[in-house]
Amino acid sequence: MRKIKREINTDTINPDNFLKINRQIDTAELKLKEIEKSEKKRKELQTLLLEKLTELNNFWLEEYKLLKVEVDRINEAESKLTIEVLFKDRRDKFLDKLKQVFRGSGIREAAYQEIESTFKDFIEIYKGSAKLKDILNENQVVEFKNRFSENLESLLTFKVDNKIIINYNGKSLDKHSLGQRASALILFLLAQKEK
Repeated sequence: MRKIKREINTDTINPDNFLKINRQIDTAELKLKEIEKSEKKRKELQTLLLEKLTELNNFWLEEYKLLKVEVDRINEAESKLTIEVLFKDRRDKFLDKLKQVFRGSGIREAAYQEIESTFKDFIEIYKGSAKLKDILNENQVVEFKNRFSENLESLLTFKVDNKIIINYNGKSLDKHSLGQRASALILFLLAQKEK
């Protein structure tokens, strides 16, 4: 090392600094490789999560289709009683969950309403969170994403229920008297009986 210093014979270049910088470069390269591995693993896990969310959504859709087949069978059997099933249409429950999780985040009622009308469920929010920038301000988006991340499991597995509408004589069942509701129930039970 001293020989190199004598041969260089300059005050601006220090061979000791060169070795120190080389060690720092080697360390930085190792850290960079670890970061690249971590990023690759994160992307793999992200892809796996998206696949599982698609499977979950497909499961809910299959469940709806089975229910729809049964409802159609009932509707064919009895003309006074009709049942309608709407996929993931309990928007009130979705809105309630939104307000529960994001209470105190500064989100206004109109923004909650817009989120509820823009997204079918929390899976859609997770996949398309860029749309939130059109609804919320910058600070609200950051807070929303933080809370979403904190509640990730419960939000992504939150099922927005199917809406079931029962009509009797062309009018919603809840608009009928108790006696008419009982008649509708009897018709429903009779429709279940095998012919």
